[in-house]
Amino acid sequence: MSSPLKEFQIAGLLGSGGVACTYEALHIKTNQRVALKTLSQSAALDEKVRKAFILEAELAAELSHPNLVACVDMNVEGRQPWIAFELIEGASVADVLRTNDFLDANWAMNIATDIAYGLTAAHQKGILHRDIKPTNILFSAEGSVKLIDFGAAYLEKPGTLEILSKGQHTFSGTPEYASPEQLKGDVLDERSDLYSLG
Repeated sequence: MSSPLKEFQIAGLLGSGGVACTYEALHIKTNQRVALKTLSQSAALDEKVRKAFILEAELAAELSHPNLVACVDMNVEGRQPWIAFELIEGASVADVLRTNDFLDANWAMNIATDIAYGLTAAHQKGILHRDIKPTNILFSAEGSVKLIDFGAAYLEKPGTLEILSKGQHTFSGTPEYASPEQLKGDVLDERSDLYSLG
């Protein structure tokens, strides 16, 4: 049986979570290096997990902004669905904080401003990120700042309510960076993301 990821040559693991892994990979046909996020085969059998992953893929494809990681391709039809994102080659804010006690104030303001621009684009589409933290803010080799990982995001469209991962009233995110209303399970709006960014 052929691999569901046969379109890619896997170079190495970038990170893993409860149900998904992200790899550095080469798209064989286009020769493009990407960050390939895929569900484990066992997780792909869980219909709720699979639906949440598909919604994340649709959301990622909908967003386009220089300060948001770009979705370049996806396949959610197979037995192991995947999303290919642009590969950001650089450090995260978390990497910088591991070797520095604090960020230079001007640099921190520039990072916050760039991410705020990206969040504005997401919020204009009714999308709340809900997991803004140092590991989800990356610097590209060219020096641009990118917000990644919309796996915990919440998407509201006129007349519909679609939940990615967990519900609006259930905590989803990272406690250390979550807003008070997020921790309490209250209804959230854009201010919650801004609190986390701060």
